[in-house]
Amino acid sequence: MTDSSIIILRDKDETQPSRVSFYPRVHPVDLYLADLAPSSRRTMFDALSNIASYTNHAARSKPWHELTPDEITITRAKLRDSYQPSTVNRHLAALRGVLLKCFVQRLMDADAYERARISAKNVKAERLPAGRMISKDEIKAFLSACDDSSALGARDAALFAVLCGCGMRRSEAQQLQFEDLDLNDSSFTVIGKGDKQREVFIPLQALTFLRAWLSHRGDAPGPLFTTLDKWGNVRARGLSTSGIVEALKTRGFTASIDDFSPHDLRRTFISVALEQIGDHIYVADQVGHASIDTTRIYDRRGAEKRREAIKALTLD
Repeated sequence: MTDSSIIILRDKDETQPSRVSFYPRVHPVDLYLADLAPSSRRTMFDALSNIASYTNHAARSKPWHELTPDEITITRAKLRDSYQPSTVNRHLAALRGVLLKCFVQRLMDADAYERARISAKNVKAERLPAGRMISKDEIKAFLSACDDSSALGARDAALFAVLCGCGMRRSEAQQLQFEDLDLNDSSFTVIGKGDKQREVFIPLQALTFLRAWLSHRGDAPGPLFTTLDKWGNVRARGLSTSGIVEALKTRGFTASIDDFSPHDLRRTFISVALEQIGDHIYVADQVGHASIDTTRIYDRRGAEKRREAIKALTLD
């Protein structure tokens, strides 16, 4: 066993004897999270915390290496009873990741790890794709609601244009720095999932709104999308991911648009880009998908065309 410290694991019922578990000085949960992109760490830690709560533990107090295949099977069933398949599989991916670190740290032998890993396999199920496309009229209404000659309006329009026109994830837009923008090449350098860097090109329409925001923000290094004070002055502090959601929600309400999420803007970009460009590989590269099969899941064109075709059916 590697250099270890002792962690006392107490049962919720204090009348029960305490158990002692030996962990390496770097906890397997922390080791697993360290391999993830910063934007994924909170999500996967929450998944581990949720699994640990089934046995009245916290993520960093649960003896993950002691999990048996039967216990994992029961946990998997509980997850299936509570969540959609995609959420279940995210939990199971986090579990497999921690189990692997337990094996690497010699807390589990090869046979125990392999049996646990197999028990934590993904669930198979198909669901209709979530989310929706934003219509052209809705896009116009949103941008019109931002046209108030203020720095805040310019920022919200630019944020919307970048999300909808470039297909970025919300976390990617939130992490953008001014230095990531190349106005001469009309592109961003983006760090996406898996710490993968890619070049994201900016449509001319989105670039127009971006330049309008920069006329207020300036060219100082730092977060591209910043907060503003109560007088409308640009601040140096970057907009948070929750701030992005709130900004879009507020403008959408003003524009009388049905609820939508930042990810719906990504779905809209993918659908429109596939319609106009027709190249799944190009679009997958733009949005940072490792597989074009993932890009196809985001494509909403098929449903729209089928809907219109069915509406036009005549039965005589």
